[in-house]
Amino acid sequence: MDEDSSPSRSPSRSHAVGVSLCDSAPLLWRVEDLRSVRSEGLVGALLGSLPRTPRQNVRLGRPLLLLPEEETLLTERHAVATAEETLLTERHAVATAEETLLTERHAVATAEETLLTERHAVATAEETLLTERHAVATAEETLLTERHAVATAEETLLTERHAVATAEETLLTERHAVATAEETLLTERHAVATAEETLLTERHAVATAEETLLTERHAVATAEETLLTERHAVATAEETLLTERHAVATAEETLLTERHAVATAEETLLTERQVQQHQEEQQRSYEEQSVLALEDRKSALLRAMTSSRTESGAGPGDEALRSRLEALDRSFTFPRSALAVQLSTARAGLSYCPEARAFLRAERPMRGRSCDGARYQVFRDLRGRGFYLTSAGKFGGDFLVYPGDPLRFHAHFIGVCLSVDQSVCLLDVLAVARLGSNVKKTVLLCSPGTDGRVLYTSLQWSGMV
Repeated sequence: MDEDSSPSRSPSRSHAVGVSLCDSAPLLWRVEDLRSVRSEGLVGALLGSLPRTPRQNVRLGRPLLLLPEEETLLTERHAVATAEETLLTERHAVATAEETLLTERHAVATAEETLLTERHAVATAEETLLTERHAVATAEETLLTERHAVATAEETLLTERHAVATAEETLLTERHAVATAEETLLTERHAVATAEETLLTERHAVATAEETLLTERHAVATAEETLLTERHAVATAEETLLTERHAVATAEETLLTERHAVATAEETLLTERQVQQHQEEQQRSYEEQSVLALEDRKSALLRAMTSSRTESGAGPGDEALRSRLEALDRSFTFPRSALAVQLSTARAGLSYCPEARAFLRAERPMRGRSCDGARYQVFRDLRGRGFYLTSAGKFGGDFLVYPGDPLRFHAHFIGVCLSVDQSVCLLDVLAVARLGSNVKKTVLLCSPGTDGRVLYTSLQWSGMV
């Protein structure tokens, strides 16, 4: 048996239907798959039989054989559902990406605002430093001016000393003007003392200015150190931000790895539970069939004893049968090789094996028999109108058309698919109309048109006029 577990979905998109292939026949094994397709109006035909009861005239068991049209309809619905689910997934992924992008943009904007604030602080510090440098330059210019004034005063002092020397020479030469020269000398000495006091005062001012200049230079150096510290703090903050982003990315990768490990563990646990459940069901089935087999043996021996008594009365044969009956109670064993096991439907499609399921999800190869386009168009149109359809091979048509569930209604129509331009022999029309009359059904000629619509013509046998 070739199996194909590629899922087909109903329009409700609430359950994936697993279709298995036996050669080219699409089969459904699982109860939930049968319930799902039945709720969507797809009937199919049951093929299986129950253990120890090989024939049931009323109702057969699993698997369910689908018509090619039913399989195609399931495939189309699955394609629509898959496309819608893919669109929803992509929209959700886009929304998530947009939210992540907005969050990152907000973080970047916050970091940029912080960086702008720090840059503004740096610019303010630089402006302050420039102002202090300008003040230092002004103080240096003032100091140079004062030094120039001191130099001028020293030159004046030298000139005055030269004048004093000239005066002393004049005093020696002109002793007759001693008194006048002495008075002049005293006056000039007094002026020199005043000039020296002025020079000392100016030198003290120069020293004070130099101390002020040193203080301002120290303040400038301190401001430069502060600026360097702030720039180092900005660089450290940027490195910390990069480190935090790397830590966040590492944490997200770790979280994804842990989630994957949890999902793998859950799948393994589910597989083990399914295997254990299957083994328990097999054991219960073995015990039940052991009891049934023992009862069958006893019933057969009792019937044999009853028939022998009826024919020839009690005899040695009864004793042998009775001893065999007692031996059954003591030592009956039911061999596992005789266990009647129905094909596993709880695990149809190898759902317990992830590798096999992944392999079978691939697109299956084209089968030799394909669904006829006209038949499928008719099937889809009638199903869309609310009718239930099954195969009508034993009635000489393509479909039996039911007004409701076939378990509650008889078929009203025998659908026969014909092309619009197909010529039909009159005898064939009479034969199919008579057949429909005999089984109390109306023959429905179904002709798919080129515009996608289906034309229906009903035939009823009304007898000879």
